[in-house]
Amino acid sequence: MLGESLKLSRNYRGQAFEVFSTGENDFDVVATFKNACPKIVLRVGDTNFIPFDAAAFIIEVKQTLNKENLAKDLEKLGKLISFDCSGRFGISFTGQFSIDRPIKTLLYYESSVAGDTVVKMLLDNVKSWDLLLDFSNDVVIGNAALPIVKANMGADKLLGVFASHSLLNYILLTQSSITLAPVTETMRVFLSLLRLASKKT
Repeated sequence: MLGESLKLSRNYRGQAFEVFSTGENDFDVVATFKNACPKIVLRVGDTNFIPFDAAAFIIEVKQTLNKENLAKDLEKLGKLISFDCSGRFGISFTGQFSIDRPIKTLLYYESSVAGDTVVKMLLDNVKSWDLLLDFSNDVVIGNAALPIVKANMGADKLLGVFASHSLLNYILLTQSSITLAPVTETMRVFLSLLRLASKKT
């Protein structure tokens, strides 16, 4: 859903290489800002393409949390690190816990791996994710890169574990981390498209 537009965003901003390979360039859930300007969604068949700058949060969903799925999901979300969306907010009304990039979430309905293994893999890939929601164990693991997690867990912790009421905790952590602004600017992607098109003519 999002991957092709991410690929376009990088290339049309003058960056020379593609990040996602064929078959991994979509995400299960992409929440966009209602106030994205311009608000353009390109629909091709059953697939929606959006500018990365319009994304509020991204969720990769799997049925089962196991080592293989977690490793693949961390690798995939980790590729988003290289995408720049700075400057997409002008004036913003944010709290002390908000961040200026999309929140990266992993969601699993059941688990077949030990908690210690999950924690180690998350710590080994600490820049690739923000939140992990495990429904079967009713737990949310939060990355201390999110200010709301750091505030709840202490400055010396790299992640926080929020046990019980996992869905409610996930919603609160996500909502606290999203930047609120009158307009979310996506124009740069389209201006870059126009510049590239004019060079080819």
